[in-house]
This record gives sequence, structure tokens and C-alpha cells, in this order.
Amino acid sequence: VVVSKEMGGRQLIHAELFAKLSSEISKDRDSSATCEKLNPHQTDQTDVAELYNEVQGLDSTKLIEAISKLEVRNRELESALQIKESAMDKLAAINSNLQKEMRVKDAMRLSQMELLAIRNLELEKELSRFRPEEPPSTI
Repeated sequence: VVVSKEMGGRQLIHAELFAKLSSEISKDRDSSATCEKLNPHQTDQTDVAELYNEVQGLDSTKLIEAISKLEVRNRELESALQIKESAMDKLAAINSNLQKEMRVKDAMRLSQMELLAIRNLELEKELSRFRPEEPPSTI
């Protein structure tokens, strides 16, 4: 990549990024050939090779535009990720509170069931005092 002196700082950074990207893609392409020999069904390496060919075909102006678009998209995705993480944190807090409430309600229900069982036994004892005992039936 030839960088003219007229390029601004941002363009210079993009040119350096392009050079790095080209170098990495070139390395990936070399490893892609090796990987394809080992695993011809792997598509990730061919995607890298296609990206390399696409990047090679761009001139510096188009590359700068493409990088700018990617930077904007990256910021959008980072923002969306932060929103998602925040929502997940809120949901986790709500879930935790609901679990605590359920435990309290379960404990209350158990206490109520125990009280009802005790009251049931008391009522059965009281009822048995008034009811004559029947002999067991034989069928």
C-alpha cells in the first residue's frame, strides 16, 4: 500500500490497518490451503480467502469508506450489546427477587399446611369421641 503525504492522519491509520489486514489475510490464506488439505469441508478458511480477494480489489478511498462503515457498525453492535447486557442484569435481579418471594411463599404454605394438619388431627380426635367405633367389616 502506497501512502501519499497528502493523506490525513485517519487515512494513514486506515492505510496501516489495510496493510495489517492484508498481511493477516495473507497468513490466513497460507494456512487456509493447509487447512483445506486437512479438512476440505471447512468453509471458514474459504471465507477468509474471499474476504482477502475482496479487500485486494478495493482502492484506498473505498477501503477507507468500508472501514468507516465497519467502525460505525461496530459501535452500533457494541451499544446493542451493552443494552442487552443491561437488560440481562435487570432480568437476573428480577429473577432473584422472584425466587426469594417464592421461597417465602413456599415457607408460608408449608406452615399453613402444618397448622391445617394439626387442626385436622384435633378435629378427628374430637369427632372420634362422639362417634361410636364400628367393628371392622369383613367382606
